[in-house]
Amino acid sequence: MQVRKNDFLNIPERQSVIAILLIFWRLITSIVKTLWPFLLLLLIRGGSNDQDFWYTSISLGVAAVATILPIIAYFKFYYYIEEDAFIIEQGIFNKRKLSVTFDRIQNVNFEQSVIHRIFNVVRLVIDTAGAKGTEFTISALSKEKADQIRDYLIEQREIATPVNLEDDIQDISTINTIQESLLHLDISDLIKIGLGQNHFRSIGIIIGTVFGFYTQIEQIIGEEELQEQGGAALESFDPTFYVLISLGVVILFIALVISIVSTVMRYYDLRFLKTSAGYKIITGLFTRREYAANHTKIQFIQWSTNPLKKLFNLYSLQLPQAAGADLLYIPGCYLPHIDTVCKAYYEDNDPIFESHGIHWREVIRLFFAYSIIPLGLYTGIYFLRYEILPPMFHLVIWSVLALISSIIYYRKWEYAISLDGIRIKKGLFATHFFLLKWYKIQSIQLRKSIFQNRRGYTDIIFYTASGALRIPYIKEEKALALQNYGLYKIESSLEDWM
Repeated sequence: MQVRKNDFLNIPERQSVIAILLIFWRLITSIVKTLWPFLLLLLIRGGSNDQDFWYTSISLGVAAVATILPIIAYFKFYYYIEEDAFIIEQGIFNKRKLSVTFDRIQNVNFEQSVIHRIFNVVRLVIDTAGAKGTEFTISALSKEKADQIRDYLIEQREIATPVNLEDDIQDISTINTIQESLLHLDISDLIKIGLGQNHFRSIGIIIGTVFGFYTQIEQIIGEEELQEQGGAALESFDPTFYVLISLGVVILFIALVISIVSTVMRYYDLRFLKTSAGYKIITGLFTRREYAANHTKIQFIQWSTNPLKKLFNLYSLQLPQAAGADLLYIPGCYLPHIDTVCKAYYEDNDPIFESHGIHWREVIRLFFAYSIIPLGLYTGIYFLRYEILPPMFHLVIWSVLALISSIIYYRKWEYAISLDGIRIKKGLFATHFFLLKWYKIQSIQLRKSIFQNRRGYTDIIFYTASGALRIPYIKEEKALALQNYGLYKIESSLEDWM
């Protein structure tokens, strides 16, 4: 086994001088986001000579502080290695010393904004066991230095973490060697993915932005003047059917544009790579991010599709990891890519699954949850507001939609059991698939309501280190048999869950 190089980073070092520019940019951005209503007010209203003097003085003071603080922060920031830990010292007024031992390091990732790429530097982010490693960051390092630190930390993590004999023989220097490029998303792929995204979220963003802008303008020009201008606009508005349809089309078009643009910006030039230890994703337009996942840390596999994505045969893929490490998310890929990941997850085995369904009483439970309770609340609020009951067709339409949705959800539900693990399929509009190996399970719990208890049904929940999977409404004897078999597989497995 290799030994630690005691001379590496023994002396505290500073990050790249480009960090001053990055800190300055973050500070200015934060100030503008906070004070933009007041800046807009100054542009609209102007001011007297005395006011201009004070505004100028305050602006110069803010600029001076924004210039000086990054320089001080740069000279107060050090990183080094002490014994078996990576240390960061930082702080302008309150000095902080952050320490992470080698055995608690999960991943070491790189990020690059536009400024990073201009100066050929990277932001180094260390993920630690139990929490996101966002505090353990170095804003700017040369790519060569960052590679040295990452390779060294990963090497020391492998030495500090107990491993079996096969892992001990493995050459640690090749643990993150790229073996194969599995996927590369180009612009045409990203446009298809953007079209298949959840556009209700984009519509919510539009409504929230308009409401927020209205609130800020109200504070700037006054409530009375805004109401007067708004009232005149509403009087000239003709809310005909065609106008409302046109408005809906415009909002939907804007939502589509927002979805496509945000998808391209976030996942531009996404590369999904297979490494000797697991997988790596490099993605982003303005900020390039790099994420990694080791096979041992991946708890289960999840992939999903919806009617829009299905038109392009696209699926999104998620790889949840243990110990608070980053979730690897691919917004769009194809079935061969998912098959490759699933095959690696099962270590090239081809398990045979036995499929089962849930009981039809799940329809009743869903209908009660999504129809009876909401309609009861709606009727009560409507009566308190208008002192009459709501129109019957409101209740009928909602009830019919809730019943149809409950039936679709029930018919999609399927779980399958094999000697190696569990496969789950569920969903309403979108369809979600899950693949979980037995030895990745932390615990198994049976949970039932008073209504289920009376008729001998229960839900069974499988807890992992990165979330829980639930199978609803199955016979209690079947759930007990599944729980006992799962616990047997967990106890008898020689595999480590991470």
